[in-house]
Amino acid sequence: MKRTQRLVQLVVLATLVLGLSASALAQEQRILRKDVPAVVLAAFAGAYPKATIKGYSKEMDKGQTVYEIESVEGKTTRDVTYSADGKLISVEESVNTSELPPGVKAVLDKKFPGGKILRAEKVTKGTVVGYEFRVEHLGKTTEIVFDPKGNELKL
Repeated sequence: MKRTQRLVQLVVLATLVLGLSASALAQEQRILRKDVPAVVLAAFAGAYPKATIKGYSKEMDKGQTVYEIESVEGKTTRDVTYSADGKLISVEESVNTSELPPGVKAVLDKKFPGGKILRAEKVTKGTVVGYEFRVEHLGKTTEIVFDPKGNELKL
């Protein structure tokens, strides 16, 4: 049972990451604040009252319009995606490598010794969390995703 539950979590996380990657390739359209539903703005303001908003966009995801708010709060950049009714879909936020779970940090260091992390993000969708990286190592740039225990997820 435990193994099945873990497998389900990995499949959900992989789907999340693939969906977010596909979303990045989709027709994302920059929009103005006035074009974002009030319920979406209110949900974001309630969750991140100290964040500075950098921009807004909308796109189609699985046949529904979704809204993304790009923001920064201190040193953390954050992209939060909501459905048109203000329901949270996902959060992508920058993360310092010192804040990574030990399993993720260990496997990252082992897999890319001396590598340079170009981007590190914590991706959350519901209760599922993943860590997405862009790493430069031995002259190559690689994107890789791990679950919180350090298991690599294939894109």
